[in-house]
Amino acid sequence: NPANFDLAGRKHRQIRRKLRHAQKAGIRIVHQSQNLPIEAMTEVDQRWQSSHGTARGTTMGRFDAAYVGSQAVFLAWQGDALAGFVSFHVSRDEWCLDLVRPASHAPDGTMHALICEAIAHAAASNIPRLSLAAFPDHLLSRLGTPGLVQFKLSFAPRLEPRYICAP
Repeated sequence: NPANFDLAGRKHRQIRRKLRHAQKAGIRIVHQSQNLPIEAMTEVDQRWQSSHGTARGTTMGRFDAAYVGSQAVFLAWQGDALAGFVSFHVSRDEWCLDLVRPASHAPDGTMHALICEAIAHAAASNIPRLSLAAFPDHLLSRLGTPGLVQFKLSFAPRLEPRYICAP
């Protein structure tokens, strides 16, 4: 529940540290739905895929300029350079994280700052639920990387088992 999200306390100490790093680096977060900087976003996505592998869909979203224009988008800027972005599927009752794309030069804490700003914006918009989306919790998956899991868990979300797949 975005309205109940509070950075105080021990469980969010990592986020507070990351936010201080982003602030010291001059990161500025902007919520933008129209006139998105598609060229800069495409470049960030392409460089991200070069270092992380091709986006396969499912829990690793694919960037599409037309599609992202229908989502809630938060951009991280460092000066005039795009340092990363996140996008959310939106509905009246829930926002769900879709894309997480840091630029290769993104300072530490940039992605944490993006998510925190999205949570604050959802709270101000009276959105009752914000989901950080699923991450695989099985040994055979390459998608459930320790970094992604650690990143999402740093927000102390309420975890819910959602899907089971079997051969």
